[in-house]
Amino acid sequence: RQCIKHAVLGPDRVTSVAFHPDKNMVAAACGRDLYFWDIGSDELPKKVLETTIGFLCLYFHPNGNWLLTCEVRSLGTGSSGGAGAALSHTPHFCIRLRDLSNELRPFSSLDPQQPYTDLLPMVLVYSESGTCISPCGSFLAVCLPPLAGEEQEERHVLSAHDIATGGQQPDPSHRNAAHAMDVDGEGAETLFPVAYKHGYIAIISLSRKSFAKVLCTAPIPKAAKITCIRFSASCRYLLVGYGGRDMRPVTSGRLRRGLELYRFVQQGAKTATAHSLHLVRDLTMSNDVLNAAEWQPALGGTILYGTDTGRTVSLTFMRGVERVLDEP
Repeated sequence: RQCIKHAVLGPDRVTSVAFHPDKNMVAAACGRDLYFWDIGSDELPKKVLETTIGFLCLYFHPNGNWLLTCEVRSLGTGSSGGAGAALSHTPHFCIRLRDLSNELRPFSSLDPQQPYTDLLPMVLVYSESGTCISPCGSFLAVCLPPLAGEEQEERHVLSAHDIATGGQQPDPSHRNAAHAMDVDGEGAETLFPVAYKHGYIAIISLSRKSFAKVLCTAPIPKAAKITCIRFSASCRYLLVGYGGRDMRPVTSGRLRRGLELYRFVQQGAKTATAHSLHLVRDLTMSNDVLNAAEWQPALGGTILYGTDTGRTVSLTFMRGVERVLDEP
């Protein structure tokens, strides 16, 4: 237990750090500033970027060429109700994918002719664990806000561009166009990715063949705050943790607590949608407020999470007496 490197980045809070997958380099967000630190040399951390407000979290993509940042887009100060209502401070976050080989410029398309824009201009994030790149690098899991306005009809979101522009009107011919097999092997109707009116979880492709395509979505329950979302090592499962670490208002009722496990299923090529999310474990009755959670791939099918009361809980999903890697 020996400290081999240390540095002072500035007077502000360090909100996130990330190791580069291939180099002896660390990215660190301190207040509004982003630093790169070559820990294999005697150089000090180098400031490489300054944003308007600040960062919440950083992730290097497994390819080593991209840096995903969740940034505060605006402080979102405004009235939480009608006339005379108190002001609520609800920061608005965005997701930016930055090119390390092109001055960290954000991009939403692999076409070099496209303008530099945010990948997702508005996301729902309640903690630094509120978004996740899969270990294989092909998928991004993120929570997205409900539809704007008072629309009751759900809309299709086939790409990140659709998310930014409010989605597409559903085509009635699509509703029964696709059928898939659920986890038990029985037939189940599969719809095109939908922007649900109370918010939703979206799996977005980061692969080059289908970059920024929305692969599938799942609804977020009303009065729920997702504090952590994590892919398993095989990318076959998605852990979703509920809680609440701030005083932001919710719609109504008691905050959802505990965790859910989804199976991320890839369908056959003949179906209209190649992926889907199936809920396989509902542990929201545990009454735990999750602050952070991670998979433990070395043990197989094991989840470790921490709560707001200081408890650390380990859950191991077993079949008989044999642990099956990554199988809840």
